[in-house]
Amino acid sequence: MEEGRYDDAIKWAKKGIKEYGDSLGFPKMLAAAYEMNGDYEEIIETYQQIYAWNDYHYGDWVRCRIVYKQGDTREAFYGFCDLIQKNIDAESAAQRALGDRQIKDCCVEFNLSPSDAASFHEEASQTKQERYDEFLAFMESEYDQLGRPEEYEKVISYLRSIR
Repeated sequence: MEEGRYDDAIKWAKKGIKEYGDSLGFPKMLAAAYEMNGDYEEIIETYQQIYAWNDYHYGDWVRCRIVYKQGDTREAFYGFCDLIQKNIDAESAAQRALGDRQIKDCCVEFNLSPSDAASFHEEASQTKQERYDEFLAFMESEYDQLGRPEEYEKVISYLRSIR
């Protein structure tokens, strides 16, 4: 996806969905184009259509990511903590919406660049581990700035453990 031509990408992705349905990655291309274009309501709706995981919605992760991109890092921190804590608090692995790998995959997408968004599952400028390390550094920084509150200690420990 060429940087700055997101309206064209949105048109092409919509055309691809109309002609080919949800196959060939067109919904993900559409969501990435919406995100890079700043169409935040559209991206949330599109991602929720793509990822319908039981009571868990990928759109919640996207909302946190959007809040982060809009510069409200504290609110993004609280949102990410809430999502991760809900997963940790599930009584059994079967009740968890996501396993460790899926949590990690959601975390690595928190700060995609325009060039990486279109090719995230192929080749990106950073590895998934580098992206996760960046996410963890962000979370630890916010945690430290808040004075390391006990209520978030479990989340930070969990994020460190799946590194």
